[in-house]
Amino acid sequence: MLYVCPNIILILMKKVFTFCLLAFLTFASFDASGQKAKKVNMKIQTSDASAKIYVNGAPAGNGLATIKIFPNQTVEIDTELGGWYSQKLVYQNNGLTKIPKVVFIKLLEDKAWNASVATDIANVDVNIVPKRSQSDTWKAINAVVMQYFDAVEVSDKDNYYLRTAWVLVNEGSGTYRTRVIVKANGETNFSIKVVSESAPAGTSAKEDEKFKSWDRVFKKYANLVSEIQNRL
Repeated sequence: MLYVCPNIILILMKKVFTFCLLAFLTFASFDASGQKAKKVNMKIQTSDASAKIYVNGAPAGNGLATIKIFPNQTVEIDTELGGWYSQKLVYQNNGLTKIPKVVFIKLLEDKAWNASVATDIANVDVNIVPKRSQSDTWKAINAVVMQYFDAVEVSDKDNYYLRTAWVLVNEGSGTYRTRVIVKANGETNFSIKVVSESAPAGTSAKEDEKFKSWDRVFKKYANLVSEIQNRL
């Protein structure tokens, strides 16, 4: 009778099992990657009929839109409506991810929008022509600025330059930052700039590359320039 060592049998069984497992995983991977993406027709509807729908940055309709997503195409869906916002949706038609045929977008209240105003002083150097001396004007401007901002990043009295630290506001619609820059404009005049910028929600104040100029200013800063002008 032929005697076979149990250890050899166990080793052989392990090898067979490993071979079968690898074969299965290879087949499964091939089967998944071999799926072919197909064109998808998608219907998009927003909770407010007046909301503008954008697909990859291009207008697609108001409140309702039907789009075609072609094989291997990626689409970004966004909305726009004053006082409201929605999260951006991204779909990749790669044959692996299931693309919904109907998408309903619920708009949320944009607290940052409602707490701000559109203004032409945002991100613009406003020239101030004072009637006082440059030194007295500098003191008056500083007094007003410190009523609005708690922290100053740079203050150079000799060159009449002031820059406040950023004030950061995080809302679901985005991240917003505001600062004021004051500088001498010639031998007597000054310029005041209210810098107002926005970035995607969760952005750090130091991620400068993500921020863009915002044509709105939070209401608490809306009268800053006019108050300085009135005092001078």
